Amino acid sequence: MLGTLRGRTREYEKSAIQIRNFAQLTSLARLNPYDLAVQLGMKVMFVKDVSEMSEINAKVLLIDSAGHWSGISSGTQQDGSVLIVLNATQAPNRLVATLMEEICHVLLGHRRNRISSDIAGAREYDLKIESEAYGVGAAALVPYHGLRLMLTQGFTLAAIARHFGVSESLAEYRVRLINVSGDCSV
Repeated sequence: MLGTLRGRTREYEKSAIQIRNFAQLTSLARLNPYDLAVQLGMKVMFVKDVSEMSEINAKVLLIDSAGHWSGISSGTQQDGSVLIVLNATQAPNRLVATLMEEICHVLLGHRRNRISSDIAGAREYDLKIESEAYGVGAAALVPYHGLRLMLTQGFTLAAIARHFGVSESLAEYRVRLINVSGDCSV
């Protein structure tokens, strides 16, 4: 089913398959993480939409530090939902990857960050956890079987990226990670 995939890559794929099964998607269907978040009872917002955010903190996040963060998820809110705040200064296909990564942090049970005025300050960064969330999210967005099929049919990275609504760099990451051969010319 997953070819010769081993180790963490195989685990990423298995988790991604569960996510796509929950969303009732085929391996060629585009996963919309905004819709998935709603299905999972999560709320997605941008900094400008966070009522508790001061103008000064919003300026720090969206101007001074815009290139230093992508998204953050909260712990469970009083209503039982999880809040995900995204950096709206990023390109739409980057936001798709960021949101999917944040959803995966929640689904994988990773410790969540608080959303508060210290968001722009130093934060903990665990490479293993970040790699897992990104790897599973990328696998959910560009699934193994769909990617293999498209490559064997001669689709380019650009066409694959457009089909799944992701960046070419994410599509290339998926090709490299699963060692799929095929015409990957741009």
